[in-house]
Amino acid sequence: MATRKYERIARVLEAQKNCLASNNGAWAERHQETLDQILATAPHGSGIDGEGVVLASESTPQRLVFHFDFHHMNERGFYEDWSTYKMVVSPSLTHGFDLRIYGKNKNGIKEYFYDILGQWLNEFDTDI
Repeated sequence: MATRKYERIARVLEAQKNCLASNNGAWAERHQETLDQILATAPHGSGIDGEGVVLASESTPQRLVFHFDFHHMNERGFYEDWSTYKMVVSPSLTHGFDLRIYGKNKNGIKEYFYDILGQWLNEFDTDI
């Protein structure tokens, strides 16, 4: 059965937390490597230049929390400042998941985030 990225991330996080609770550090580390591999496929560039991370301590099987940075450009195409964002993914009975992004909406940038990050989360994960 095909699994979407957001589902795989939730399952790997849950497995990692179970391993940490049972003092199985070797498998917890393997799960972290899997998370890192999945996150390496996330959109990067075009301003999303900082490292995106999943916040395991804030995530649950019903809520994934991510942190990422964005490098804003001015009207002349020069980078001018950084912003930090938090993305929360939660289940939806009608659409698979709901996506909320917290941080400043400079120049309407959040619409772009909803599009590209939503597409990425909804992609099928091929490494199962």
